Amino acid sequence: MNRNFGGLVIDKNYKHEVEKLSALLEREFALEGAISFSNAIEPLTKDFCNILFTEQGTLILLNIDMADCQYSLAGQETFSFFIAGEEDTHFFNHLKNGSIIASEYVLNGVSPKPTAYQMITPQEEVGDISENVIYNTIKSLLGEDIREILDETPCYRYALKKKKSWWQVW
Repeated sequence: MNRNFGGLVIDKNYKHEVEKLSALLEREFALEGAISFSNAIEPLTKDFCNILFTEQGTLILLNIDMADCQYSLAGQETFSFFIAGEEDTHFFNHLKNGSIIASEYVLNGVSPKPTAYQMITPQEEVGDISENVIYNTIKSLLGEDIREILDETPCYRYALKKKKSWWQVW
């Protein structure tokens, strides 16, 4: 899978609790309809997200700006990520119960600072290591390998609107 995509993975199925996802992303969700996974994984704007629910977890496909955040849910593991395979750029933020487990940025094949992955296996390219970490973590939280999800698997598209702050309502 050599696509540019990103999102947020949560180790719980939120199909019947979409309002919690809305609160987490600080956006109002409006269901647009069902789409296939092959269409859901295409690059997105800030105005939409696509969601895949599995038995074990939730994958929210987001644009790069929204994927580049740390999301915390009490009692859950969250993993925000972005992969730009053509630019050899990858990043991720992995949290459990609000605490950071791991966070890494690789821009154009270079990590701005030495990482644990580089120290353990300096002979390997950090980009390859990061991408494998991303795919393996998604699989562990989602319960499915994202590279093996069938193109026709149903996902849901939601329009996103920024929520007004309490002071903007007055």
